[in-house]
Amino acid sequence: VGVGDEFSVNSITIFPNPNYGTFHIQIPETHIGSLCTIFNSNGQKVNSIILQEKHTTFYLNTKGLHYYIVGNHHGNMNSGKVLILD
Repeated sequence: VGVGDEFSVNSITIFPNPNYGTFHIQIPETHIGSLCTIFNSNGQKVNSIILQEKHTTFYLNTKGLHYYIVGNHHGNMNSGKVLILD
C-alpha cells in the first residue's frame, strides 16, 4: 500500500461543519458498509448507522459538539468532531 493509498483510505469528510442539525458524511469506497456512530459531548451514543453509500446525510436534533467514529471491515477506524449549532 503506497502513501497515496493510505491517505485515500483514511479520508472521511463531514460538511458543513459546523451546521444546524443536517450534515453530510463522505467516505471512500473502502468504507462502504462501515458503522458510523455519533456521540454527544457526554459520551452518550445519539446515532448509529451503516454507511451504504459514499455520501450519507445525517439529521441530528441534539445541539452542541459531537464526536463520530467510523470503522470498516478492514479494521480501519476514523474519528472526528461535528458541531451542531442552535
